[in-house]
Amino acid sequence: MLVSDNSWDDIQSVPTIQKGDQVEDVALIQRYLRRFGYLDVLGDVELMTGVMDGATSSAIRSFQEFFGLPRTGEFDEVTKGVMVRLRCGLPDVGISVEFSSRCPWRQNALSFAFDIGTLDIAGTAEFQAVRTAIATWQVVCPLPFSEVVLDRNPNVLIGWRPPNDPDLDMAGNVIAHADFPPDCGIITDILPKPLHFDDEHLWSTTGAATALDVESVGLHEFGHILGLQHSNVASAVMFPTIGLGEIKRELTQDDRDGILDLYSDWRRADLKSID
Repeated sequence: MLVSDNSWDDIQSVPTIQKGDQVEDVALIQRYLRRFGYLDVLGDVELMTGVMDGATSSAIRSFQEFFGLPRTGEFDEVTKGVMVRLRCGLPDVGISVEFSSRCPWRQNALSFAFDIGTLDIAGTAEFQAVRTAIATWQVVCPLPFSEVVLDRNPNVLIGWRPPNDPDLDMAGNVIAHADFPPDCGIITDILPKPLHFDDEHLWSTTGAATALDVESVGLHEFGHILGLQHSNVASAVMFPTIGLGEIKRELTQDDRDGILDLYSDWRRADLKSID
């Protein structure tokens, strides 16, 4: 299981911090950076408690580079503004690249099912919005997807969860999470893989300005299910943050390039049947 710490939700109140400053709140920044992959890429470093040390400053520069910010290595107001955005719960691995992938599914088909919906939306329109998102990926991905009922052992289980989801804590600004294919998962090694929306947030299928768009977020999270990591292209579906009322229902060239690269060697005859 991917372990998280939600104290980064308090980052909004942290003042500007420069390299060498001794501020207790540096720990909040370090936890955010570690959770979303920026300190991990530096290796298993020992951080100086309460100090904006070299490792933390380097990690901030990596974060700033990924999001196209000035690479100051300092925790400034612009950097804070990005850190407090609503975002996916998976880490921003693959720093300083456009599309980035982990691994593809190595079977001849992918099945998914739904379990729990949200009371924010009447009927089951939220499930249809996710189906539409999945169909968008199917246009460019050669791996076929199909919906099955719960008792047919789906590869992916989709639904809404409380913020303290045991798979991955989504409290705070995290709005959803999924996982990567079985050969490269970071949350679980077993099926079904999760695709979970955080039900503490308000959801909509109509583009309401005060809510999160189900189809847009579902499109992003199913990209992870297929094996894509986060992109640093702000217009891409696989960019890690999204705003209330923001619509991203169409794949960009970056998203399409990522999936075609990931499944470039996919051949049905070469894969073992899931049956």
